[in-house]
Amino acid sequence: MLKCALIGPGRMGMNYAKVVQQSVLAEIVAVCGNSRKTTEENASFLNVPLYFDNKWDEMFANHPEIDTVFITTPEWAHLAPFEAAVEHGKNVIIEKPVGISMDELQKMEQLAKANSHLKFLVCHTCRFDQRYVQAKALLDSGEIGEVGYLYTRRNPDIETAKRVKGKMPMSYWITGHDIDILRWFLHSEVKEVFASSGKDDNFISANLLFENGARAVIEVIWLGTPVLGQQHSRMDIEGKKGKIELNISAASVVQFTSEKNTLLDEHDFVELHGKYVGSTPNMIHHFIDVLVNKSKEVINFNDGIVAVKVCEAIHQSIQKNNVITL
Repeated sequence: MLKCALIGPGRMGMNYAKVVQQSVLAEIVAVCGNSRKTTEENASFLNVPLYFDNKWDEMFANHPEIDTVFITTPEWAHLAPFEAAVEHGKNVIIEKPVGISMDELQKMEQLAKANSHLKFLVCHTCRFDQRYVQAKALLDSGEIGEVGYLYTRRNPDIETAKRVKGKMPMSYWITGHDIDILRWFLHSEVKEVFASSGKDDNFISANLLFENGARAVIEVIWLGTPVLGQQHSRMDIEGKKGKIELNISAASVVQFTSEKNTLLDEHDFVELHGKYVGSTPNMIHHFIDVLVNKSKEVINFNDGIVAVKVCEAIHQSIQKNNVITL
């Protein structure tokens, strides 16, 4: 039985914990958070010891049985718990982005290399979303021919962006999802980046050139207030013999009332007859399988590192108004 601890009992962390608790191969044995109030409100249902004020060293000391740690703290607070987990000899499952600066990334990369007996897994959920998986299968079949151009767009809103704005470069926020998927789809690495942003830092448009010659555009726009019914996420893939379109925001179940429209989550984290299904449960069950049964990981730590390096290149391109070569 895999003995897991969780550091960072926010929304994503609690979703991961719920999946672990339904596994026959793993269990949560302790949770560590910053705020006592938030930690108790979010994690008490797990009925495990809770630790507050980021006292993860105390948690590790009290629970030597822990062998794997979920790090689901805010994006800008990954390094310290990562260092602590590695120091105590634990496998790490970490939210993306791995880090939010090249300095953080270098420290984490060095620690991972020096502790290669441990597993380091990165939560890029899109690789476990059946829509992206099916699109990759179509691409790999070769039916649309050589791919020359890809376009991705994510439209969060200014209210959602407030959580992260000012705490890290915005290129590190959600562009990593599409950077990782583009690398996975193309079996190629990013060679050059040119990016721009709005005068109020309210969007990113990044042009990527890959080593195989394909080009891609990533757009992330948090310009305005929340609106209903927009296509908030999509991807277009253009090949010489055809194309593939992914309308990620398409909903097949929508509730309408006089006050609001409600679009239900159908793909990421859905409770189905008492069991959690979707891309997030797929990912967590896969990570458990990797750690318990030694199966081959779909995404490794280097994939997370490379995605962050491209995020940094986007940031540098915006700052310098120039092409950045990786």
